[in-house]
Amino acid sequence: MEQQILTKEKITEILDLADKVRYDGIINMDVEQALLIMLKITFHFKYEMDYQIQWFAKHKERVDKELKQFMAEQGIKNSQDDMEWVHQNGALQYHICIPDLLLHTLYSLNGTHFRDRDRDYEWEDELYKIFYHMPSGREFEEAMLGFLLLPLYNRTHGTNYIIQGD
Repeated sequence: MEQQILTKEKITEILDLADKVRYDGIINMDVEQALLIMLKITFHFKYEMDYQIQWFAKHKERVDKELKQFMAEQGIKNSQDDMEWVHQNGALQYHICIPDLLLHTLYSLNGTHFRDRDRDYEWEDELYKIFYHMPSGREFEEAMLGFLLLPLYNRTHGTNYIIQGD
């Protein structure tokens, strides 16, 4: 395969477009291309979440034991002590919150920001039902397309695509 070169001018053009997207709006992709990319990203996040859930189930006793040991070392005896510790030190991060990271990634791909400080808990509960509890596969992908990916694309691109039969 012949080596291909990206010129400094092309790199500058790419970086300028990235800045424009970051500050001004959307990445200009047609709906099929955007949904394909978003599905691929979603698959990788789902795979990682499923792995973490399996790991935690396998090592739950150890995690519980280490948590109890940590709480004893920190003098945490009840929920008030726990809340005070969190207030002083921040919440423990046992794992990356993969659904939040997925939402940040998908929203930024579409040129907007996921409002993690202004949450819609009812909507997120529905997302988590799909993301956590539905096994990977075509049903999961169709649910993600209908619930999250296509509505996100429509909102950020000013379109009104629907899935036939909905």
